[in-house]
Amino acid sequence: MHRLPRIALPAGALAVAAILAATGCGGGAATVDAGTAEAVIKQGIEAHSKTAVTKVVCPDGVEIHAGATFQCGVATTTKASYLVTLLIRNDSGALKVIDLKPGRLVPPS
Repeated sequence: MHRLPRIALPAGALAVAAILAATGCGGGAATVDAGTAEAVIKQGIEAHSKTAVTKVVCPDGVEIHAGATFQCGVATTTKASYLVTLLIRNDSGALKVIDLKPGRLVPPS
């Protein structure tokens, strides 16, 4: 059985990610900027581990509701894939990584 490499991050390593929301046209609900979330996850993992990230995929259109969570997929140079669970901390769209575990690259819709 092939074991995935463990990515160890210090507590709160990615908690500083304050993601600005993009508001939909026509006064729609504010959503998390997926591209910004992806960049913050990539930078955080690479800064706090010895693992290089090749791709991060976060869903588009995640509405900002304090307390809600969503998942992003991460692929690394070791060919391992992980799921990162993010918590929307407040109605401004500040995010905190609350879980990182082996998973698939494409997060659930």
